[in-house]
Amino acid sequence: LAGGSDTDSDGIPDGFAKSSTTHGVTLGATINNTTTIASSGGDIIIKGECSSTTTQTGHGVQQTGLFDIDAGAGSVIIEGVSTNWYGIDFAELISASSTPWTIKSSATTGAAITIKGTTTGTSQYGVVFNWPVQKQLISDAGGSISITGTGTSGQWGIFSQNVDYLSSSGAITLDGGVYGIKVIDTGSRFGALSGSDVTSSSAPVTLKGDIISIADWANGSSTTVLTSGTISIQPSTTSSFGSGIIWPAGTATSGWNLGKTSGNSTTIFDWESITVN
Repeated sequence: LAGGSDTDSDGIPDGFAKSSTTHGVTLGATINNTTTIASSGGDIIIKGECSSTTTQTGHGVQQTGLFDIDAGAGSVIIEGVSTNWYGIDFAELISASSTPWTIKSSATTGAAITIKGTTTGTSQYGVVFNWPVQKQLISDAGGSISITGTGTSGQWGIFSQNVDYLSSSGAITLDGGVYGIKVIDTGSRFGALSGSDVTSSSAPVTLKGDIISIADWANGSSTTVLTSGTISIQPSTTSSFGSGIIWPAGTATSGWNLGKTSGNSTTIFDWESITVN
């Protein structure tokens, strides 16, 4: 689902599906919709771009309801660009489901799942994992997971609500850029998760953002990292904070606390005002 010419003759449009009146790409229309795409090993590519100024109808990629995406051994690439609203808005309107919202790739090498959302609108988000439904990004065969969000002042590059970023061994990287990463009280899980398709992990996990905000957990929710790989928390721009903070391999399974562990407010790491040597 993309647009433009095929300049490299690979049979795939190289550009974006574009609109000036509504979302660049719309997937699902109501809470009752499930968007299902299965490629049996082929790559799944979705690219949308929007310049609409109409309220909430101008996202690069808009996805409503449940999502069931499985590329088999192929890769998943989703890109959204907006000049006024979110780059990508996932899981709009759906609060709960007995079936998780899922993007899955069993690619063995390289990029399994790549998601990139960019906005230039005033006070807007790059990539939004919206609403409380459990969402899972699954790479179960060795490929990497990469989420890149470019937001604008007053909002976040990446907004994460009840998301499991699961990888057996491929790197997991979230880069929220200058405006950072926001994980709200429904939490996010990284690496492995009991009962999921990935129950053990050696994936390196990297969170990048000049501001990283992890909210206190709501009842029954958590933000955890379960991997034997290296865990890194770094600024996105090297001018504000050298090489970041790196947690040694193996510490995740026994727990690691950075910032406070109790209370009723939000833990915020602001690399512009804190120096760690």
